[in-house]
Amino acid sequence: MKRFDERNILKKKVNDQGDSLFVKAREVWFAHLGINVGNEEDGKGKSFQRPVLILKKVGNMFFVAPMTTKGRDDKFYHTLPEGYFG
Repeated sequence: MKRFDERNILKKKVNDQGDSLFVKAREVWFAHLGINVGNEEDGKGKSFQRPVLILKKVGNMFFVAPMTTKGRDDKFYHTLPEGYFG
């Protein structure tokens, strides 16, 4: 079961923090992706976050590619070295 009500509480807190992020293309950040409808990529854990690759910044918005922590053997996935996230 998806935790929509729990996510909405966190969503309000994240929104109140403002939008002063200094991101650049090709950086990896952890982002609050939340709980999404259907088969879209959901965030994980209590803070609904997952790693994302910043593809492009436009004004105070940016386009990202969600990343996974699960290993995959597929031509569409690239494995990062062990300890990449610290």
